[in-house]
Amino acid sequence: MIQRLSHSIHQVLLVGIIFCLAVIPLLAQEPFLAPRERGKGDPDLPFIDIVQVDPAPVIDGKLDDACWKQAKESRIFADEYGFPVKTRTTFQICQKNDILYVAMRAGYVPANLPKEPPGNTKLHDGDFWQGEALEIFIDLDNEDTPGYYQLVLTPQGVTGDFHCSEPRDAEARWEPKYEVKLHWTPQEWTAEWALPLKMFDKTKTRYENFGLNVFRYHQGTPTWSPPRGEGFHYPHKFGEARGLKGMDVKTNAAGRFRMPLTRTNDRVIHAKAQPSLTPAMKPAAAGPSPWTRPATSPRRSSPSAFPPSALATARRNHRSASSSSPTSSSPPIASGPRSSQTR
Repeated sequence: MIQRLSHSIHQVLLVGIIFCLAVIPLLAQEPFLAPRERGKGDPDLPFIDIVQVDPAPVIDGKLDDACWKQAKESRIFADEYGFPVKTRTTFQICQKNDILYVAMRAGYVPANLPKEPPGNTKLHDGDFWQGEALEIFIDLDNEDTPGYYQLVLTPQGVTGDFHCSEPRDAEARWEPKYEVKLHWTPQEWTAEWALPLKMFDKTKTRYENFGLNVFRYHQGTPTWSPPRGEGFHYPHKFGEARGLKGMDVKTNAAGRFRMPLTRTNDRVIHAKAQPSLTPAMKPAAAGPSPWTRPATSPRRSSPSAFPPSALATARRNHRSASSSSPTSSSPPIASGPRSSQTR
C-alpha cells in the first residue's frame, strides 16, 4: 500500500515538473508580461487611404465617375464574427475640398436575384434591422469624445442618421445636411454619399486618421472591420480611414486606437475635463411612462382586490371545522390535479 502511494506521488510530481517546464517559457514572452502600448491599434484592424480627387463625383448612385477609378476599392469579406460571406460588397472613399465622398457596391448571389428592392422600414431614422441596409460608422475625433456617427441607407432610398453616444442616438435628434443617391438593379445596387465635414458638428476635432466601419445587413452582416461578437457600436473595433485633408483637420499618427478598457477610462477622464460632456443640470421628468400600470388596476391595487381562491376558502373552512369538532368525519380536501389523492 505504501509503495503504491509513493509511486502515485512520484507520478504527480513528474507531471507537475513537465507542466512547469512547458508553461514558464510562454509566460516569459512579451504578450503575457509586457502590456500592449496604450492606444496601440489591433494590427488586424483594416485601413483605407482617402484619395484626393478633382473633379468631384456627381452624386447619382451610378459610380461611373473618373474618381472611383482612382480610389481604392476595399471588399468586405466576412460577417460580424469573422466568417466568410457569399455576397460581394465593396466600398470606396475619396475627398474634394471639404467634402468626403463614399461609394458602396452591394451585389446579390446570382442564384437568388431579387425582382425588386428588398423591403425595410419606410421611416427615416426607423428600425433598419427589419431588412437590407448599408451602414457607415465614422468616429472623426477618435478617443476625444465617446460619440461617433452612423449613416444608414436602404435599397428603397430610406435614410437614417444618428450621432451615437453610449451607445446610440435613441431619440434621433441629429439631422445633418448631406447628399446620397442610389441605383438599384436585380444584380446589384450602388450608392454614393457626399458628406460635408461641417455636418459632423457634434465633435470639435477632426483627425487626419479616424475610425471608420462599413456594414451591410443582408444574409448575415458583412462587415469591413468585424467586431467579432463585441457588437457594432464599439469604436475600438472600427477600421481606419487615413489621409483626411482640410484647414481644421488635426494631424495624428496612423494606427492609434484605444483598447476597450482604456477607452472606458478615457471617457471618464475626458468627461471630467470637458464639462460640455456632462449634463449641466438634471433633465426634467418626461412624465409617466406609457408602460406604467394605472393605480386603479386590479393587479396594482390593495390585496382586497384579489378574491381568495376557492381552494383557500375550502382549506380554511376545513381547518376551522377540524379545530371546533375533533371527531368530525369531514371528507379530505382535494386540490386541483391531485383530486385522486387524499391529504
